Amino acid sequence: MSASPVPDRKTWTIAEAKARLSDLLRLAREDGPQYIGTKKSFVVISEEQQAALFRVQAKHQGRVIHLADSLIAGAAKAHNLSVVTRNEDFLGIDIEIITPWERE
Repeated sequence: MSASPVPDRKTWTIAEAKARLSDLLRLAREDGPQYIGTKKSFVVISEEQQAALFRVQAKHQGRVIHLADSLIAGAAKAHNLSVVTRNEDFLGIDIEIITPWERE
């Protein structure tokens, strides 16, 4: 069974996305996820949307992640950064966690 396309969803071609990157990023922040590609699909979301996604994923796992922590994690994910912390709320989130206080 194949997924049916979402009728109101705009899918950007790669050429459109390259030519209008600032528009694509603005729309991702203002209107929600932006979809790129026809053969292989990519989705562009804002840091805030990534933070909300982390909170939903944690809830489905029976965990709670505080808003501030989810915003930090969303920014780290968006910018491909690591988070240096002892805070266990970040465990299970799809970002690199560094805990330099632990001995190897």
